[in-house]
Amino acid sequence: MKKVRLKQVVQKVVQKAAKTRYFSLFEGVCAGAAAGLVTVFFRWALGREDSWLHAGLDFAASRPWMIPLWFAGLLAAAGGVFALLLVLNRLNVYRMCLYLIPSILLWVLFLHSGVHATIAGVLIAMTIPATPRYSKRYFGYKSRHCMDDFRRHDREGAEVLSNRAQMEDLERLSRVALQSISPSQRLEHGLHHTVAFFIMPVFALANAGVTVDGLGDLRVLASGQGLGIFLGLVLGKPLGIFLLSRLCVRLGWGALPEGATWRGLLAVSCLGGIGFTMSIFINTLAFGDPVYVASGKIAVLAASFSAIGVSLLGMRFLMRGKASET
Repeated sequence: MKKVRLKQVVQKVVQKAAKTRYFSLFEGVCAGAAAGLVTVFFRWALGREDSWLHAGLDFAASRPWMIPLWFAGLLAAAGGVFALLLVLNRLNVYRMCLYLIPSILLWVLFLHSGVHATIAGVLIAMTIPATPRYSKRYFGYKSRHCMDDFRRHDREGAEVLSNRAQMEDLERLSRVALQSISPSQRLEHGLHHTVAFFIMPVFALANAGVTVDGLGDLRVLASGQGLGIFLGLVLGKPLGIFLLSRLCVRLGWGALPEGATWRGLLAVSCLGGIGFTMSIFINTLAFGDPVYVASGKIAVLAASFSAIGVSLLGMRFLMRGKASET
């Protein structure tokens, strides 16, 4: 009988559970499709003059005093949905499908209340459980129990696929391994490739529509808007990261990783000045004048490339110092 090493099997099952990107991707696709259908429904209802939603908006528009009540009601409903998500989190509900419908509803309420829908995404992320259902100790105990059953059900000459009992043991072990990873981590891992290689590039290209004719366009950095954006990204963000990290270590809330130095942390903190996508997005929301929006985008791009250069120089000098010490 072929020996089965407990450590190897457990590692394979944990890796398989950690790489369940397709299930999380399926949930993400379903969430996006459901949100799209809800939005299409609202657009269709608003476009039809005989729809109840259109009639309600006309009724509110004819009475100006009702418009603030309408938006206040939407925000109150959004607060109720957010409270429901918090209750699910406090009750240790780990099934992502139970968070799906309230999350879509919260997004739609924010979308039609005048508050930017990205706030709904931030609130939803706060309610997704960040701790796994099973602890590391319980996983170790349960995995050993499953492997004992797996060995006991082994039949000489029979493959695992033809042994139903062993298949059930492996499926049980896979479920335990899956529940030993927090839902937020599973969701983040499952959507990482989609976000990194599709959503972020499309988002960046859609928001970075600015023409740079030459170095003369960099004169926007001499204005108050451009200088504020540039210094905020190149100087403000690295200092904030470095000083807050230093404060946390001083107060005993954390510790530097083994082999890390404060000079190295300062060099890496400069990478925080790369504010390409989110900074351009905030710039678009902050300024209504297209001239200021274009100037802000140029300042963000200049600051991002400058932050990259400063960080590379800092890490290069740091590596030279280590090489000379050795």
